[in-house]
Amino acid sequence: MATNMNRVHYYHADASALGGHIRRPFDRPIPVQAAVSLPPVGGFVEARGCKDPEESQVNSIVSFGNAYSHVSGSVNKDTGALTTMVTSTVENFNVLDTFTADRMVAQISLDHPPGGFIPKVNLIGTQFENVRIGGNRVEIILDLDICSHSNDGEYPDQRCMYDRQFLSKVGEQYRRINDTKSMPDWIEDRTVPQWVQKRYQWDDSKDALSEKGYVLCSVVKEIRGKFPGKHYHNIIEIPDFGKIFLGELIVDCGSFQLIMARLELGSPTEACISASVGKANGSGGGGGG
Repeated sequence: MATNMNRVHYYHADASALGGHIRRPFDRPIPVQAAVSLPPVGGFVEARGCKDPEESQVNSIVSFGNAYSHVSGSVNKDTGALTTMVTSTVENFNVLDTFTADRMVAQISLDHPPGGFIPKVNLIGTQFENVRIGGNRVEIILDLDICSHSNDGEYPDQRCMYDRQFLSKVGEQYRRINDTKSMPDWIEDRTVPQWVQKRYQWDDSKDALSEKGYVLCSVVKEIRGKFPGKHYHNIIEIPDFGKIFLGELIVDCGSFQLIMARLELGSPTEACISASVGKANGSGGGGGG
């Protein structure tokens, strides 16, 4: 915990490399892998996943090679900035031999100013490597500057979820999700389903932001490559498999949560799965610095 005469800083970061629940054809939780949580006083914590050969039923649906996470919180001795970092990595990720990735990394770094409360955000290190869908390789292009504020290079003067540059980028994502003209040429069925239209409605008015309390967006900028199914920006839908949500970023007034892959599997296998998840924030109390 960083302290001075006017301020106490409470660090906060947590991560999990894999977790979820299988509901069909059997009902079992997916054991959480490489889960870590940073103490409010800061420091460094790391964990690695542990493959259990007895979890054959789970492993037949979702498996991994390596899984590891670490979180840290400390004071920069040169600048006095309060830095929080979270990293969560999954390697050789495989879901029903339909969605695979050699490596997925979620990384968030927050830099709180020594005399303020609104941090800079850095997502560098976040990545997908060799993602394949139905054996077809797809390239995931990321926008790791999505949280860069209008006054780049300086500490922001307002929270990210209220920054007009950030909101403009998110609004464009929602437009692409709901726009059939944004679909690649190879997709034959160019309709946007009702569930997408209902779930992804954009309203960046102050009242809407205040009522909801968070903004859901994605670090995915583009998906390149042809595969069985279709996609709506960062959302992939595969017949007889389910839905995949890539690079989801949830931003609220004080925290940032990055979910590199979240899956909603349908028939014949029903499950919810998340992989490479990190969340970070931090808060100060007492005084005005």
